[in-house]
Parts: sequence; structure tokens; C-alpha cells
Amino acid sequence: MNFEKPRELEQPLEAKENSNESEDDSLELFIDNKELYHGSGTKGIKELRGSGNTTIGNGIYLTSKEEDALCYAKSRYNEESKNKEPTIYQVSIENIKLLDLRKIENIKKILLGFRPILEQELKKPNLKWIVIDSIEESIKAIDSTIESGRLKDVTFNTQDYFTNYIKSLGYDGLVALEGGEENHTHDHDTYLIFDPQKVKIEKEENL
Repeated sequence: MNFEKPRELEQPLEAKENSNESEDDSLELFIDNKELYHGSGTKGIKELRGSGNTTIGNGIYLTSKEEDALCYAKSRYNEESKNKEPTIYQVSIENIKLLDLRKIENIKKILLGFRPILEQELKKPNLKWIVIDSIEESIKAIDSTIESGRLKDVTFNTQDYFTNYIKSLGYDGLVALEGGEENHTHDHDTYLIFDPQKVKIEKEENL
């Protein structure tokens, strides 16, 4: 299926603090090299892998602040059973093109392009009822999210579709703001990298 890339926003995003991040347009964020963090309940991991505990797409979830990764490490420690120990992994990413969804204007732009994809999926024959229900819920969420900017309300039930859509636009992942899940009570940035091979573990810190 061919997807159409949304047109650029009229106003560019504000400049980012990190000098290794650059914007080519209003939606795109290119990273030459950046240090990020991943919180896990398992020590001794050599390569990060995507898990089922996701919210805005499929891949590796990272954040720019160590204290935010710590919240995830503690919560996942309570869930894991093998090699249990709260652990923060310092990782690096290089030459990554991300879709920047940290502003409501950008979320609106992307969701307006994503909605027709879901509508088209509903036209396919022999869909299971649970798939139909998930797609319909996401479409309803898009209509309300256009105003609220809560990305995960849309993507939580249709992550495969959303991931494939963003990939089709030429992005290696996305960056967004999340909050209220796990042990977080505040908004924090989430860097989602679709391909685990693009995330390199640099350091492991057991807590």
C-alpha cells in the first residue's frame, strides 16, 4: 500500500537544545549522534529488542533523561523473572531520521494522514472482529485526539499500522512526549527507534 507523506507545516518547530539534532523540515528531526537511556528490569542485555509493552509504535523505547529511564527500570523489575535487577542502559544512535511528534500541530498533521489508512483497512474482507474493533476505536480516538494531542490514545490499539505508516514516510522512528504511564506522573520524551540494530548499548548500570 502506498502512503502519501503529509505536507510541511507552515511554521517550523523551535530549535532543539542539542547541537547534534537538526531539522530539515517541520516534521523531520535528523540526529547525527545522540546518547539516550533505556530502563529495564533485566541485567546483562547485549542487544535491546522490542517488547510487547509499547504505546506509540513497535521498536526500542528510549528517553533522554536518566531519571526517566530509572522509573521504567523499577517498574519492569517488578515484572521480570529472569536476571532480575533494575538496570539502566546508556545507548547511542547515529544517523537517524525521526518524525518529530512533540508538538500538537505535528500530531494533527500525521493523524490526518493516518486516518484514511485505517478506513481503507476496514474495507478489507474477512477481518476478525477484534481487528475491526481496534481500528474503529483508533478512528474515534483520532477525531478527539486532533484536539487533545494524545498520540497513544490512537496508536495503542493499532501500533502495527502506525509503525508501518511512519516507516513508509521514510523515518527510522519518532520522538514524542508521553506521561502518566508506568511510574511517570510528568511528561517525558520518548525516542522510539523501529530497528533495534540502530541502537547500540554503550554502558550498563545496575541499581
